[in-house]
Amino acid sequence: MKEETFGQRLRRLRNARGWKQEDLATKVGITIKLVKSYEADAPPYPDIIEHMAAVLDTTVGHLMNGENALKSKTLENLESYLRDNIIDEREAETLRRNVAEIAKRSKTPLTTIEFERLRKLHFSPQDNNEGCERCGYRGIRNSRCLKCGYYLDQPDN
Repeated sequence: MKEETFGQRLRRLRNARGWKQEDLATKVGITIKLVKSYEADAPPYPDIIEHMAAVLDTTVGHLMNGENALKSKTLENLESYLRDNIIDEREAETLRRNVAEIAKRSKTPLTTIEFERLRKLHFSPQDNNEGCERCGYRGIRNSRCLKCGYYLDQPDN
Protein backbone atom coordinates (compact mmCIF):
# COMPACT_ATOMS: atom_id res chain seq x y z
CA MET A 1 0.00 0.00 0.00
CA LYS A 2 1.36 3.41 -1.00
CA GLU A 3 2.01 5.77 1.90
CA GLU A 4 -0.08 8.91 2.10
CA THR A 5 1.74 12.13 1.16
CA PHE A 6 1.65 15.43 3.05
CA GLY A 7 -0.77 16.90 0.51
CA GLN A 8 -3.09 13.90 0.71
CA ARG A 9 -3.10 14.03 4.53
CA LEU A 10 -3.81 17.76 4.47
CA ARG A 11 -6.71 17.26 2.03
CA ARG A 12 -8.11 14.34 4.06
CA LEU A 13 -7.98 16.27 7.35
CA ARG A 14 -9.56 19.33 5.72
CA ASN A 15 -12.33 17.25 4.14
CA ALA A 16 -12.96 15.38 7.41
CA ARG A 17 -13.96 18.72 8.92
CA GLY A 18 -16.14 19.61 5.93
CA TRP A 19 -13.97 22.60 5.06
CA LYS A 20 -13.28 24.01 1.61
CA GLN A 21 -9.77 25.12 0.72
CA GLU A 22 -10.79 28.72 1.36
CA ASP A 23 -12.04 27.79 4.86
CA LEU A 24 -8.67 26.31 5.76
CA ALA A 25 -6.85 29.28 4.22
CA THR A 26 -8.91 31.70 6.31
CA LYS A 27 -8.42 29.77 9.55
CA VAL A 28 -4.66 29.46 9.02
CA GLY A 29 -4.26 32.99 7.65
CA ILE A 30 -2.81 32.08 4.25
CA THR A 31 -4.01 32.32 0.65
CA ILE A 32 -6.11 29.71 -1.14
CA LYS A 33 -3.29 29.47 -3.70
CA LEU A 34 -0.92 28.37 -0.93
CA VAL A 35 -3.40 25.74 0.35
CA LYS A 36 -3.72 24.38 -3.21
CA SER A 37 0.06 24.20 -3.58
CA TYR A 38 0.39 22.38 -0.24
CA GLU A 39 -2.28 19.87 -1.29
CA ALA A 40 -0.23 19.36 -4.47
CA ASP A 41 2.71 18.42 -2.15
CA ALA A 42 4.68 21.68 -2.22
CA PRO A 43 6.91 21.85 0.89
CA PRO A 44 5.28 24.00 3.59
CA TYR A 45 6.85 26.87 5.49
CA PRO A 46 7.76 25.75 9.04
CA ASP A 47 5.90 28.57 10.80
CA ILE A 48 2.75 27.88 8.77
CA ILE A 49 2.80 24.12 9.32
CA GLU A 50 2.70 24.54 13.11
CA HIS A 51 -0.34 26.81 12.92
CA MET A 52 -1.99 24.53 10.34
CA ALA A 53 -1.51 21.48 12.59
CA ALA A 54 -3.09 23.35 15.51
CA VAL A 55 -6.07 24.44 13.39
CA LEU A 56 -6.54 20.84 12.18
CA ASP A 57 -6.18 19.51 15.77
CA THR A 58 -3.26 17.24 14.94
CA THR A 59 0.50 17.28 15.39
CA VAL A 60 3.14 18.60 13.02
CA GLY A 61 4.58 15.08 12.98
CA HIS A 62 1.30 13.57 11.83
CA LEU A 63 0.72 16.22 9.20
CA MET A 64 4.24 15.82 7.82
CA ASN A 65 4.94 12.11 8.41
CA GLY A 66 1.75 10.14 9.00
CA GLU A 67 0.04 7.81 11.41
CA ASN A 68 2.41 7.38 14.37
CA ALA A 69 2.17 11.01 15.38
CA LEU A 70 -1.63 10.80 15.08
CA LYS A 71 -1.75 8.02 17.67
CA SER A 72 0.50 10.00 19.98
CA LYS A 73 -1.85 13.01 19.69
CA THR A 74 -4.77 10.76 20.68
CA LEU A 75 -2.83 9.41 23.67
CA GLU A 76 -1.76 12.94 24.61
CA ASN A 77 -5.45 14.00 24.51
CA LEU A 78 -6.37 10.97 26.64
CA GLU A 79 -3.77 11.73 29.32
CA SER A 80 -5.01 15.31 29.46
CA TYR A 81 -8.59 13.99 29.82
CA LEU A 82 -7.53 11.63 32.62
CA ARG A 83 -5.77 14.48 34.46
CA ASP A 84 -8.84 16.73 34.18
CA ASN A 85 -11.35 14.07 35.32
CA ILE A 86 -11.12 12.16 38.55
CA ILE A 87 -10.95 8.54 37.42
CA ASP A 88 -9.73 5.58 39.47
CA GLU A 89 -6.68 3.73 38.15
CA ARG A 90 -8.57 0.58 37.09
CA GLU A 91 -10.97 2.65 35.01
CA ALA A 92 -8.08 4.69 33.55
CA GLU A 93 -6.19 1.54 32.49
CA THR A 94 -9.27 0.08 30.79
CA LEU A 95 -9.86 3.37 29.00
CA ARG A 96 -6.20 3.47 27.88
CA ARG A 97 -6.45 -0.06 26.42
CA ASN A 98 -9.70 0.70 24.58
CA VAL A 99 -8.40 3.99 23.20
CA ALA A 100 -5.16 2.35 22.02
CA GLU A 101 -7.18 -0.23 20.05
CA ILE A 102 -9.40 2.41 18.46
CA ALA A 103 -6.43 4.69 17.70
CA LYS A 104 -4.93 1.95 15.51
CA ARG A 105 -7.90 2.27 13.13
CA SER A 106 -8.68 5.97 13.50
CA LYS A 107 -7.76 8.52 10.84
CA THR A 108 -8.19 11.55 13.13
CA PRO A 109 -7.18 12.09 16.76
CA LEU A 110 -9.74 11.04 19.35
CA THR A 111 -11.05 13.86 21.52
CA THR A 112 -12.67 14.36 24.91
CA ILE A 113 -16.10 13.62 23.42
CA GLU A 114 -15.02 10.14 22.28
CA PHE A 115 -13.31 9.47 25.62
CA GLU A 116 -16.50 10.40 27.46
CA ARG A 117 -18.55 8.07 25.19
CA LEU A 118 -16.12 5.19 25.78
CA ARG A 119 -16.15 5.80 29.50
CA LYS A 120 -19.96 5.74 29.62
CA LEU A 121 -20.06 2.63 27.45
CA HIS A 122 -17.69 0.66 29.68
CA PHE A 123 -18.40 2.17 33.07
CA SER A 124 -22.10 2.98 33.05
CA PRO A 125 -24.04 2.38 36.25
CA GLN A 126 -26.81 -0.22 36.45
CA ASP A 127 -30.23 0.81 35.17
CA ASN A 128 -31.43 1.28 38.75
CA ASN A 129 -28.60 3.83 39.32
CA GLU A 130 -27.82 2.32 42.73
CA GLY A 131 -24.34 1.01 41.99
CA CYS A 132 -22.69 -1.84 43.89
CA GLU A 133 -24.60 -3.24 46.85
CA ARG A 134 -21.37 -3.87 48.77
CA CYS A 135 -19.24 -0.73 48.21
CA GLY A 136 -21.58 1.70 46.41
CA TYR A 137 -19.27 2.15 43.40
CA ARG A 138 -21.28 3.03 40.29
CA GLY A 139 -18.97 1.37 37.74
CA ILE A 140 -20.84 -1.83 36.92
CA ARG A 141 -20.13 -4.06 33.94
CA ASN A 142 -21.70 -7.43 33.23
CA SER A 143 -23.36 -7.31 36.67
CA ARG A 144 -19.95 -7.04 38.36
CA CYS A 145 -18.57 -4.12 40.36
CA LEU A 146 -15.37 -2.86 38.78
CA LYS A 147 -14.00 -1.68 42.12
CA CYS A 148 -14.51 -4.60 44.52
CA GLY A 149 -15.44 -7.41 42.09
CA TYR A 150 -18.78 -8.17 43.75
CA TYR A 151 -21.35 -9.83 41.48
CA LEU A 152 -24.70 -8.06 41.78
CA ASP A 153 -26.64 -11.11 40.57
CA GLN A 154 -25.28 -13.48 43.22
CA PRO A 155 -27.95 -15.86 44.47
CA ASP A 156 -28.80 -15.52 48.15
CA ASN A 157 -27.92 -18.62 50.21
